[in-house]
Amino acid sequence: MHAVIGTTVSLPCNLSPPSPDDSFSLVLWYRLDLPNPIYTLDARSATAPGDATHFANKVLGGRARFNLSPQRPSAASLTLENVQKDDAGEYRCRVDFRRGRTLSWLVKLNVIGEYPLH
Repeated sequence: MHAVIGTTVSLPCNLSPPSPDDSFSLVLWYRLDLPNPIYTLDARSATAPGDATHFANKVLGGRARFNLSPQRPSAASLTLENVQKDDAGEYRCRVDFRRGRTLSWLVKLNVIGEYPLH
Protein backbone atom coordinates (compact mmCIF):
# COMPACT_ATOMS: atom_id res chain seq x y z
CA MET A 1 0.00 0.00 0.00
CA HIS A 2 1.07 3.57 -0.57
CA ALA A 3 0.13 6.75 1.30
CA VAL A 4 1.24 10.35 0.89
CA ILE A 5 2.44 12.24 3.97
CA GLY A 6 -0.47 14.11 5.54
CA THR A 7 -3.21 11.95 4.02
CA THR A 8 -5.34 9.16 5.50
CA VAL A 9 -4.80 5.46 4.80
CA SER A 10 -6.82 2.36 5.73
CA LEU A 11 -4.91 -0.85 6.40
CA PRO A 12 -7.18 -3.87 5.72
CA CYS A 13 -7.79 -6.69 8.18
CA ASN A 14 -10.19 -9.51 7.38
CA LEU A 15 -12.24 -10.45 10.47
CA SER A 16 -14.30 -13.11 8.67
CA PRO A 17 -14.60 -16.12 10.99
CA PRO A 18 -13.53 -19.55 9.74
CA SER A 19 -17.04 -20.90 10.43
CA PRO A 20 -20.49 -19.24 10.57
CA ASP A 21 -20.92 -19.95 14.30
CA ASP A 22 -17.64 -18.22 15.25
CA SER A 23 -16.58 -14.59 15.80
CA PHE A 24 -13.42 -12.69 16.64
CA SER A 25 -12.48 -12.21 20.28
CA LEU A 26 -9.30 -10.13 19.97
CA VAL A 27 -7.65 -8.12 17.20
CA LEU A 28 -4.04 -6.99 17.65
CA TRP A 29 -2.28 -4.65 15.22
CA TYR A 30 1.52 -4.62 15.25
CA ARG A 31 4.05 -2.56 13.40
CA LEU A 32 6.83 -5.10 13.02
CA ASP A 33 9.60 -2.76 14.19
CA LEU A 34 7.86 -2.24 17.55
CA PRO A 35 7.59 -4.83 20.35
CA ASN A 36 4.03 -4.07 21.51
CA PRO A 37 0.70 -3.84 19.70
CA ILE A 38 -0.08 -0.42 18.27
CA TYR A 39 -3.84 -1.01 18.37
CA THR A 40 -6.05 -3.54 20.16
CA LEU A 41 -9.72 -4.38 19.69
CA ASP A 42 -10.82 -6.56 22.61
CA ALA A 43 -14.17 -8.34 22.31
CA ARG A 44 -13.45 -11.14 24.78
CA SER A 45 -16.10 -9.94 27.24
CA ALA A 46 -18.34 -8.18 24.69
CA THR A 47 -21.75 -9.55 23.75
CA ALA A 48 -21.59 -8.02 20.26
CA PRO A 49 -18.68 -6.87 18.03
CA GLY A 50 -19.76 -3.24 18.40
CA ASP A 51 -19.24 -3.51 22.18
CA ALA A 52 -15.53 -4.33 21.82
CA THR A 53 -13.04 -2.15 23.69
CA HIS A 54 -10.53 -0.13 21.66
CA PHE A 55 -6.97 0.62 22.85
CA ALA A 56 -4.55 2.72 20.78
CA ASN A 57 -0.84 2.81 21.60
CA LYS A 58 0.48 6.32 22.24
CA VAL A 59 2.99 5.82 19.39
CA LEU A 60 0.11 6.64 17.01
CA GLY A 61 -0.59 9.94 18.74
CA GLY A 62 -4.38 9.63 18.57
CA ARG A 63 -4.34 9.30 14.76
CA ALA A 64 -5.76 5.76 14.56
CA ARG A 65 -9.22 4.25 14.63
CA PHE A 66 -10.50 0.78 13.83
CA ASN A 67 -13.36 0.52 11.35
CA LEU A 68 -15.61 -2.47 11.88
CA SER A 69 -18.73 -3.46 9.97
CA PRO A 70 -20.47 -6.51 11.49
CA GLN A 71 -22.23 -7.03 8.15
CA ARG A 72 -18.91 -7.04 6.24
CA PRO A 73 -16.14 -8.43 8.48
CA SER A 74 -13.83 -8.76 5.48
CA ALA A 75 -13.87 -4.94 5.12
CA ALA A 76 -12.49 -4.11 8.58
CA SER A 77 -9.50 -1.77 8.64
CA LEU A 78 -7.18 0.29 10.79
CA THR A 79 -7.31 3.90 9.61
CA LEU A 80 -4.30 6.16 10.16
CA GLU A 81 -4.92 9.88 9.77
CA ASN A 82 -2.27 12.47 8.95
CA VAL A 83 0.22 9.83 7.76
CA GLN A 84 3.81 10.55 8.80
CA LYS A 85 7.12 9.38 7.35
CA ASP A 86 7.66 7.18 10.44
CA ASP A 87 4.41 5.29 9.70
CA ALA A 88 6.15 3.44 6.86
CA GLY A 89 6.77 -0.23 7.54
CA GLU A 90 5.21 -3.65 7.79
CA TYR A 91 2.03 -4.09 9.80
CA ARG A 92 0.48 -7.31 11.04
CA CYS A 93 -3.15 -7.75 11.98
CA ARG A 94 -3.61 -10.77 14.26
CA VAL A 95 -7.17 -12.01 14.73
CA ASP A 96 -8.03 -14.43 17.55
CA PHE A 97 -11.37 -16.19 17.17
CA ARG A 98 -13.52 -17.66 19.93
CA ARG A 99 -13.37 -21.16 18.41
CA GLY A 100 -11.20 -21.10 15.30
CA ARG A 101 -7.47 -20.76 14.97
CA THR A 102 -5.68 -17.43 14.99
CA LEU A 103 -5.17 -15.75 11.61
CA SER A 104 -2.69 -13.03 10.65
CA TRP A 105 -2.58 -10.57 7.77
CA LEU A 106 0.50 -8.62 6.66
CA VAL A 107 0.40 -5.19 5.04
CA LYS A 108 3.39 -3.15 3.90
CA LEU A 109 2.89 0.61 3.98
CA ASN A 110 5.11 2.81 1.83
CA VAL A 111 4.97 6.51 2.68
CA ILE A 112 5.56 8.98 -0.14
CA GLY A 113 6.70 12.58 0.34
CA GLU A 114 4.29 15.48 0.27
CA TYR A 115 2.43 16.59 -2.84
CA PRO A 116 4.53 19.07 -4.82
CA LEU A 117 3.38 22.70 -4.73
CA HIS A 118 2.68 24.33 -8.10
